[in-house]
Amino acid sequence: MASVCSCSLPRGWLPSQPGRVVESRTRQVPMSVSESGGGVPVSSNSSFSNLPVVVVVVPVYSGLEQTLACLDSVFADEPKRVRRRVLVVNDASPDPDLARAIREQATAGRFALVEHQTNLGFPSAVNRALDYVEHEPGWSGADVVLLNADTRVAAGWLDKLHGASQSRPRVGTVTPFSNNASICSVPFAEGCEVDSSLDVGHLDAAAERANPGHVVELPTGVGFCLYIRRECLAAVGRFDVAAFGRGYGEETDFCRRAYQAGFLHLLACDTYVYHEGQVSFGATEGDTRRLRAEALIHRRYPDYPGGLLRWLRQDPAGPARVALALEAMRGSSRPVILMVTHRMGGGVERHVQELRYYLRGFAWVLVLRPGEKGGSVELSIGSAQPERLCFDLPVDGEPLLAVVHAAGTDRIHVHHGAGFPETTWPLLNQLGLPHDLTLHDYAIVGGNPTLTTRAGRFDATRDARQADDQSDPVLAFSLQALARSAERCIVPCPEAGRVLNQALPWLTAEAHAHPDREAFGPYLVPHPPLLKEGEPMRVLCLGALGREKGAETLRDAARLARRRGRPLEFVLLGSAHIPLGREVKQLGRYQDKDLAGLLANARPHLAWFPVHWPETWSYTLSAALEAGLPVAATDLGAFHDRLGARPWTWLEAHPVSVERWLEVLMAARERLAMASRDGAVWSQKPAAAFYREAYLSKACRGERVQSVLGQERLCRFHCSYYSRGPEGRRPWLLAIAMRIREWPVLGAILARIPYPVQRRLKRLLSRQPLH
Repeated sequence: MASVCSCSLPRGWLPSQPGRVVESRTRQVPMSVSESGGGVPVSSNSSFSNLPVVVVVVPVYSGLEQTLACLDSVFADEPKRVRRRVLVVNDASPDPDLARAIREQATAGRFALVEHQTNLGFPSAVNRALDYVEHEPGWSGADVVLLNADTRVAAGWLDKLHGASQSRPRVGTVTPFSNNASICSVPFAEGCEVDSSLDVGHLDAAAERANPGHVVELPTGVGFCLYIRRECLAAVGRFDVAAFGRGYGEETDFCRRAYQAGFLHLLACDTYVYHEGQVSFGATEGDTRRLRAEALIHRRYPDYPGGLLRWLRQDPAGPARVALALEAMRGSSRPVILMVTHRMGGGVERHVQELRYYLRGFAWVLVLRPGEKGGSVELSIGSAQPERLCFDLPVDGEPLLAVVHAAGTDRIHVHHGAGFPETTWPLLNQLGLPHDLTLHDYAIVGGNPTLTTRAGRFDATRDARQADDQSDPVLAFSLQALARSAERCIVPCPEAGRVLNQALPWLTAEAHAHPDREAFGPYLVPHPPLLKEGEPMRVLCLGALGREKGAETLRDAARLARRRGRPLEFVLLGSAHIPLGREVKQLGRYQDKDLAGLLANARPHLAWFPVHWPETWSYTLSAALEAGLPVAATDLGAFHDRLGARPWTWLEAHPVSVERWLEVLMAARERLAMASRDGAVWSQKPAAAFYREAYLSKACRGERVQSVLGQERLCRFHCSYYSRGPEGRRPWLLAIAMRIREWPVLGAILARIPYPVQRRLKRLLSRQPLH
């Protein structure tokens, strides 16, 4: 774990020239103004003078705004259990404004100041501060807190860290929670830089309410804010500058030496300190130093990697992190929404994550999914890498409701019901909360999400309620019950609502575009690339193609084009559930964040969507529209709604034969080959800000009662944040089967297995989408 061995340093710490003798000088402040420069007025109160002294050491190099904010936050606190002293070490800052500001404050008696004439690095700055503390009258024998200059603290922080240091015998160091502190991080707080509700005061208060006096043993302290007991300093000594030079790993080395000397390292779960965090040496040099430091740590302490790994797997701090997150939600003024969705990924999962991100700063979001094993559910708290709590239903129904209540949940938004135990819905009904239902597919009709036949084709003349291989009456019944009691039923496009209403006349749904439409604004008017003479037209298909999305149509069209000598080049950026053959150039899977760049590199002339079912939105279509590509698509579902009247677009009425698609693509090629480009216009209706405005209008804050969940209770359901392996060997077996498909002989045999049987076999191996 590289981040554990790394030392968090103030912005701009630079390497000194090797072999140079470095001088240092000390600036002391007038004793009449501040007692030894610590910012605490001299008091005749004997009880105050008997309090232990704690020296806060702040090494400084650069970052004027961050440093002054850090110092202001330190002095805004008025400790009641300790006498605070503050020592700033200016390690030859190249910023004259910063140097001048801290000199002025030191002269005014706010703190003591040590200045280096040459930049020495973090370990040397800390050792110089420790030497100063040891020899300064009234400071000797004090506990020390090493505090990065890019941190901010809240009221009471020092008293709580001191209390944690006294909570057990032989405590060496104490580290608080933070947004950016390696193993002491709170993932829930990762967005604090852009979310004012995640300020240090709010989260520290939540930590104190959720985890009063609670501590957890750590394998090592973390240097951004490290409280060190004087007994530990006396026994262990200084940072090892000779071995670790200018930084990285020195605090881990110190903590391991302390551990060998019999001292404990604790996490103060009731304290939160904000840490901006930055790369101190530059990317290349920083990586080199980190790797060298890790190797040295592992050689010196061969038991450390294994101990760290065991700690991560056990994750004893997890329940305290969860308690902090729940209390932060409950104690805020923002609504809390419980999103309920399946665990199969795809567009539904993307919408949930997109909505969670889009609502950041406006509402809190919890997510409930089916668990990895049957009969269980998983509650996620956080965003990109959330905390997880797992419950077996119906046995753990009451604890699940208690956790949801503890967050102060105001509303439920159901996105899908596939995979949930039947007991889930009566249980959620006990919450007594209003709910919305978004229909991302057509499973509400009969359990069939695509309304397609066994051949993977949508038939508008067929009774949509007719059972087929994908029918799931239990799922359909649950969704229909949810729809009847929902305050709002939402569909992503009007055409999806029309199809649903035709199958279920009692169902009325509101059509609201997904947030990516709101966020992007008006789409680009297509400006197709010029097709050079003799150049084949590059036809791009996007995404993960199953039978319903046209994988077989792509394969057959490419083969037909080759046989007929058509100047078309077929490209798939994504994946397919069948082998496509050499006629299709496959670029492989992609991450959504990389898609725009990959599209630019592929330089397609046209995006093609040969779908066979009325999709309700299509994020791959969004990508094509955002890129301004010409589009050819089946006139079904979202494609009908989103592409109407768009220039450089070819819509074909369903069903479309492969021969007809070839004619359409050749017609598009002829038009693209024209030298002139007409001044196309596209009149687009502005996207309503539904998810930022009307959506939240019903998510009002109700009365909240504080719910105390004990650490032992949360520990029973918590899943380690650091243990996120695959679902056993089943995905591995599926991957082998997917590779075997590509072998000519075995692939031909597998292709003869009926599609519904392939689907069922795949479902046994993975719950991810079929493709």
